[in-house]
Amino acid sequence: MRAAQDEKADALTKSRTEVEELRKALEERELDVSKPKVVTVMERRGERTYSALLLVAVVLLLAVAAIAVFVFVPPMMSSLQTAENPPTPPVAQPVPEKPETSETVPPPLVAPEPEAPLPADVKAQNKAIGKKITGTSVIKNALKMVGTPFLYKPSRVLGAMGTKNNQET
Repeated sequence: MRAAQDEKADALTKSRTEVEELRKALEERELDVSKPKVVTVMERRGERTYSALLLVAVVLLLAVAAIAVFVFVPPMMSSLQTAENPPTPPVAQPVPEKPETSETVPPPLVAPEPEAPLPADVKAQNKAIGKKITGTSVIKNALKMVGTPFLYKPSRVLGAMGTKNNQET
């Protein structure tokens, strides 16, 4: 146990001597270890202002460079291309010749064929349609064909059209 204590004491003395040597080295360099350097608020503001101005200058420089690239490079590239490859004159294409005809012949007139009589069921359908042409039935039928969700509520449709009392006629 005595040996462990001796080792600890040796380590402490070693560390103390190292600290003293470091202090002596700092004193030789004439550095003030006791007082930390105090930076004033104005110095910090000056550094911030300088860095902000530097950032703005770099951004403006990049913007000017980008504008210059977009404005000046395409005309230079086109002038380089025309210098390398001169434009070729357009080649006239031959016009196809049309055969000349002195008279235009109209198509022959054909008489329309007489209509065949309609079957009885078609006549019945036409009569039913003719009866439904009055009032809202036409609107209802049109809405049924379209498939709107309010086709079973004629009052909605009629209200939009302005009929009296929203009644079917």
